[in-house]
Amino acid sequence: MRTPVSVGVFAALPSAEPIVDVLARSPNADVRWVCSERRRGQSPVGGRRGILQTTRCSDMLADERVDAVVIVAPIEDRSKLAASALEADK
Repeated sequence: MRTPVSVGVFAALPSAEPIVDVLARSPNADVRWVCSERRRGQSPVGGRRGILQTTRCSDMLADERVDAVVIVAPIEDRSKLAASALEADK
């Protein structure tokens, strides 16, 4: 696995923003994608450059450069998102 680890974040809860902040500051993580249903101005990414944003998680999971995903979603959605990530070899 690469270092830093290339990360995508499923950001379906408001609590995703501080998690994205911590990952973005970590020398061991490279946040490449944030998948959020919120519009660009309301996204947990804010104005950060270099982080791709999407509302379609399939975009993020299709990126071969993403090594791992962080799931910040309601409990009822987590198993489906985790299964999708595992199917995409994340």
